[in-house]
Amino acid sequence: MAERADDSTDLKNVLTEITQVIESGERIDTEQYLDRYPALAPELKQFFATRVLEGGDRETGLGVGSVLDDYRIAREIGRGGMGVVYEAEQISLGRIVALKVVPPNLLRGRSAADRFRREATAVARLSHPRIVGVHGFNQTGGGVAYLAMEYVAGIDLAEIIDRLRTARTHGRRFVRVSGPNLDEDIAKWAKGRRLIGTMPGDPRIAEGVVLDLRNYAHMAAAIALDAADALRHAHAHGIIHRDIKPSNLILAESGRVKLSDFGLAKSVGDGSLTKTGDFIGSPAYVSPEQAASRRKKVDERSDIYSLGVTLYELITLHQPFSGKDVAVILRNILQKDPPTPTKLNPRVPRDLETIVLKAMEKDPDKRYQSAEELGDDLRRFMNFEAISARPLGPVARAARAARRHKVALSIGVMAVAIIVLSVLVATGALGTRSRGVTAVRDITELLAERGSDPVTEGVLDLVAELTADLPVEERRRRVDMLTENARTLLEQGDFERVDRLLELLDAKAALGQWGELEQQLIENNILDVKVELTRRLEATLIAPREPPLTGRQRRAWLSILERLLDDPDGLVCKNAAVALGTVGDGSSLGAMVDALTRREGSNDRVAIIGALAQLGSPAAADFLAEQTHDPDEWVRYAALDALDQLDPPDLEPLVAHLASDEQTWIRDRLAAVRDRLNGVDHP
Repeated sequence: MAERADDSTDLKNVLTEITQVIESGERIDTEQYLDRYPALAPELKQFFATRVLEGGDRETGLGVGSVLDDYRIAREIGRGGMGVVYEAEQISLGRIVALKVVPPNLLRGRSAADRFRREATAVARLSHPRIVGVHGFNQTGGGVAYLAMEYVAGIDLAEIIDRLRTARTHGRRFVRVSGPNLDEDIAKWAKGRRLIGTMPGDPRIAEGVVLDLRNYAHMAAAIALDAADALRHAHAHGIIHRDIKPSNLILAESGRVKLSDFGLAKSVGDGSLTKTGDFIGSPAYVSPEQAASRRKKVDERSDIYSLGVTLYELITLHQPFSGKDVAVILRNILQKDPPTPTKLNPRVPRDLETIVLKAMEKDPDKRYQSAEELGDDLRRFMNFEAISARPLGPVARAARAARRHKVALSIGVMAVAIIVLSVLVATGALGTRSRGVTAVRDITELLAERGSDPVTEGVLDLVAELTADLPVEERRRRVDMLTENARTLLEQGDFERVDRLLELLDAKAALGQWGELEQQLIENNILDVKVELTRRLEATLIAPREPPLTGRQRRAWLSILERLLDDPDGLVCKNAAVALGTVGDGSSLGAMVDALTRREGSNDRVAIIGALAQLGSPAAADFLAEQTHDPDEWVRYAALDALDQLDPPDLEPLVAHLASDEQTWIRDRLAAVRDRLNGVDHP
């Protein structure tokens, strides 16, 4: 055994050598140095554990190769207000862990020490595949505390959102968020292929998750569902997280999400949970009751709100509330409604928007009451089933806005709906006349504050007609006049104003209490305008133009066609679907699939399926495969035919179940598909 050095020369030389190795970027094997210099072992251990290595962290005293108790530091993977997180090796077990280290200067205050211990004890009570597990906790004699946790290879949701924003800014469509070569430009790879990881449960997800900026709603819902399952488990064990945000949700290489950072967690049984007057949490993601501090009770529903905000940001790439400082953000959370997700991203399915907005209700009693309830609705959405949440009614929305702001309502589609429902109440269809008259009066006053413009005048005129005793002939004359105005605007190519007028006409047709013949004439006239609108929009969108359409104009016109997919008349739905298929803009895929799940008529759904085939988007294959299981035989046949046209790489397994279909003509169509795949020619 080597003798201990008589002076500091050998130790100085060894430390110089270690420093040079670190500067070269090589990994330090501390055990090797301890074996090589046993006489210097005490000094080297002290150096590795508590001294700042060149390139190490000034606060924790740790760098690559440092040893802290049973853990050897490999690299830094993140840092925040409570210290630094390292990838480390647990030497005794040879396993990789995430080591969260809090330096002594942050543990001097009692609250910081309590918070760190709270995180360790809270997570130790939990055992769930969607929650990052804890392996150990300790505080060294030098005052450094650490928490050894399960190491999750992957990136958090905050980085994923940043990558999506960057891709959108640079005009890129596809973003890899897990797997090898995260920064690789995969546009060429993705072209003509069904994306991996775009849909949850994809068997190829181990290759990595690739998101399509035009259609990743179902993967976003799957991410939120994993988080909701984690919260369900935590809440069942009496733990409220209180800091749900994108950076605390990690997308693992398996394509599944794990919830981390329980540093602000509280036990339901802890009396301090609702008595503290301190603001806690990340400002942009806290619930209104957290923003109100001691004035409001904080419970499990606060986590549901924060998860709703996180999902909102993921699908829109915008935070719902912002401000120049924390006070402004908190005030906006308490007083303002966020823009609807579809306003920021028209491709967001309406059911997913409804789920997000219910989770983000300011009143906790109107939110999902449990993480399980939220998770159930997310599952329904992902399985193309009807969700339990319903959109907030326009009358309720108007009343809430009036109470909170005392300002004029914005005019547009929602304002028309507000008046329509108010009048339904006034006429007794939805309640007593006294409540209806009050609602109409209040909303009319709010509208009048805007001053005079054509849409406002039209809305007020509708209110006046339906609350006054006008003769039927006069009301009919006004409808005819609006219809002619719509035709004139259609000739002029002012499609957006035509769309607004059609909503007024729909309201008048539905609420006018017409005779049978008058009702039929009015509806036929409106139908003619709608059908002509779809045809003109199609022709305009596919025709070459100089100068070309702006992106905003194109999206606005596509949105009109997408809205008409939900028209009660099947002919309008069919024409809108055909137009969208012919235009071939992949951004309409989400709206078309969404409409497909809502339409009940077989002919309507067959029309949309045909349009999806014409659209030619490979991402439609999974949705069409779902339709091959439909109870309606015509829908199954149309879906099979559409898949044959799209020809996805995995077509055979998608349609194999139709070999046992009860209809022979569907089985015959499948045989023709298989012959084509096998290169069999038919005369």
